[in-house]
Amino acid sequence: MKTGLKAREEVYATLLEQLLASFAEPQEDTQLTEWGWPPKPQYSFTEKRSGPREGPKQPFFLINMKASAETARISWSMKKYPCYPRDRAWHNPLRVARLGTGAEGFRVEQAGQGGQPGAISAFIDVTYSGWPRPKEGIFVEGSSVPLREVAVIKRLPGGDGISVMSYVDGLGVKLDDILFVLHVPSAAVPLRFTEQSFYVSENFEEIPMYAPTGLDFIDINVPVKNLIKKLYQLYLQEEQEKNSKREKQDRRGSEELVCQQEEELMLQRHETDEEKLERLRTRREESKKHRDLRRELKEAVHHMKGTTRTSEEEEQHEEEYDPMLLPFLFQEECGLVKPLEELCQSEKRCDGSVVEVMDQEVSS
Repeated sequence: MKTGLKAREEVYATLLEQLLASFAEPQEDTQLTEWGWPPKPQYSFTEKRSGPREGPKQPFFLINMKASAETARISWSMKKYPCYPRDRAWHNPLRVARLGTGAEGFRVEQAGQGGQPGAISAFIDVTYSGWPRPKEGIFVEGSSVPLREVAVIKRLPGGDGISVMSYVDGLGVKLDDILFVLHVPSAAVPLRFTEQSFYVSENFEEIPMYAPTGLDFIDINVPVKNLIKKLYQLYLQEEQEKNSKREKQDRRGSEELVCQQEEELMLQRHETDEEKLERLRTRREESKKHRDLRRELKEAVHHMKGTTRTSEEEEQHEEEYDPMLLPFLFQEECGLVKPLEELCQSEKRCDGSVVEVMDQEVSS
């Protein structure tokens, strides 16, 4: 009885054989070449163009595969085009098939509706130059035969998806129920995400894909879904860190704004205090000037009053002095005045006039 691993490898070998038999290389696939690179009509110089350009005889259904990062589900849609729409640079059409079942088991069917052919967009990954060489003779858990590295899952340059790139010639790939062949090394198929806000982290590490030696076929359905779950968790973690960092920056910015407002308020208060001090200093200086001016005026008034009083006192003294006492005052100044008692006695003895007394005093 065949084991599950052996039976699966036999199924893969059958599918790969059918794919290689059904799908020629793109440059040898005339239908795909005509659809992807329609030839330009040839006209002679004398022949006039009539009517629109004729499209390819065999139109294809273009399949657009996408994955949901949140649910890790792979979905695809298809649309019929008369010619391959080159909406992305460096992308070319690649024929695909769908996995069907019948009485004889699994088989390869046309991917388009009504048995018509289908294609997906593929590109050549120019970042791979053939080095390093894929590893061979690898034993992994659950495998009893040696494996070799046949493909790698990489991050798209824009971070909006991932890609599966082949290391070998004629690699059969199964994703969901879509089957295709990567005919040459560095041939890759992109898988973008439905969430526009989602991105693949730059810390993403490439994931190698292995196949049994001699069987270049891989089923990437489970590995891709598991990878999407990890990428989504990494995305949430980075977004949480970004939000936390943004909150810290906002908090720091708010604190800086509050500090700045407090500094501005303190500066305004300081300026207000300086203005108050300046006004107080000005008032004090003006008050001092007024006091000095009042003192000067007061001193001037006192001086004027003193001068007036001196004049009045002199006049008063002149009025109070008796002319008869002038000789005595004169003698007092000369040191010749006699004591007052003697003058009084002499006045009593003298019955003469004051003039005679003065003459007598002068003569004596």
